[in-house]
Amino acid sequence: MAEIKIKEIINKTFALVEDANSEGLIDYLRVNADVPLFEIVDGRGYTLLHEACFHNMEEICQALINLGKETLTTQALQDWINARTNSDGFSCLHFSSFKGNPTLSELLITYGADINANNNFGINMMHVAAQGD
Repeated sequence: MAEIKIKEIINKTFALVEDANSEGLIDYLRVNADVPLFEIVDGRGYTLLHEACFHNMEEICQALINLGKETLTTQALQDWINARTNSDGFSCLHFSSFKGNPTLSELLITYGADINANNNFGINMMHVAAQGD
């Protein structure tokens, strides 16, 4: 039953991110607070924060980080922000750098994003920023 609930939460929350529904997303996450943010990961290894950074959604990223500050320890928040995707090892900072979003990159760094992290190809945020979107 717990696995079914997590799959439902993953599907619903990722849909809310895709719809850019920040308020609905945070409300839904609060109602389902028994499932920690770091457990909401899709088949690609994307967290909700990865998905929001990939789509360059600053408002949703800020809302997710604010919720993370409320519900996670400082270390768990940093670990979540620095989580890596499955196939390429991208962190949220890799995505914000690729999108050329300094505001989002600063937000992630403020809460512990590792600026020296390399993806699975040995590329860090500066390399990704130079490739750009």
